[in-house]
Amino acid sequence: MISETPTNAASADAQRPASSTKSPERIAAAEAIKEGIRRWSGGLYTDGPQLPVVRAGDIIEHFGSEANDPVEQVLRGSVLPSEKRTAEDRERLAKLASSLRQCASACSAFEDAELRKLAKGTRRGRTTEERVSFALDVEKALLASMTLLLEAAEERIALLDKKAEEQPRKRGRKKDTAVYTVAAALAQLYAKITGKRPTYSEGADGLSGEYTPVLRNVFDALGWKKTTLRGPAKAAVSAVTAADLHLKELPPPLGLSPSSSGCVPEHMRSAFQRILKEAQEEPDDPPHPP
Repeated sequence: MISETPTNAASADAQRPASSTKSPERIAAAEAIKEGIRRWSGGLYTDGPQLPVVRAGDIIEHFGSEANDPVEQVLRGSVLPSEKRTAEDRERLAKLASSLRQCASACSAFEDAELRKLAKGTRRGRTTEERVSFALDVEKALLASMTLLLEAAEERIALLDKKAEEQPRKRGRKKDTAVYTVAAALAQLYAKITGKRPTYSEGADGLSGEYTPVLRNVFDALGWKKTTLRGPAKAAVSAVTAADLHLKELPPPLGLSPSSSGCVPEHMRSAFQRILKEAQEEPDDPPHPP
């Protein structure tokens, strides 16, 4: 829970983030983060999306990739979508979720054998994707796909709603989400690389420590030179968890595993669990053509 918000001047300053991934501000901020990583790793990091996990002065593993660049993940929080764009995204997701539920309801009116017979009556000359679907059984592939899509849509809607609720309603007191998001992501990055909890260190003699000076450099590069560090940095430090200190695999993309969130109709969840169980019990043979 964030207990402190930036001043109005700082908040206004932070509302001017770089809107392009190739802007000079974004490039400068990325370099500031990389310079920080070089310091945190003791010079063991040079460049690239793969970052070192350093313990006792040695690299024990790496994390990150071209498709999942940790530096870009930090900077992604500096650009916030407009309220209109967020509302449009939520509306599209809600329509998708509603359509998937209707489709699932329509399919549940048929027995598996009926759906299988219906699918086998379709045209020949199928594509590779269609052959794979038939090898899995069309009804199973359809149900699994709908389940995953519905979970993904519901989770994304819940995330958008949560972010909307976190925004104070009073004029002039809007929380600067971009500032806090970047600070938190940088703190998590520091924890993963070093295995140490970051600290907020700012006194009469200026900035000190390993995390705070890098955060200042990143803010300055993004054009947030008037933004104070105290609120975002303290919130970011307090948000670091034990899991951040011990690197683990990144979670799968949103919706790629069944959850217990209750967003998916129970008959779809039960059927999907049955499909997974059958897949584990079946021999690992290549699919046969229809």
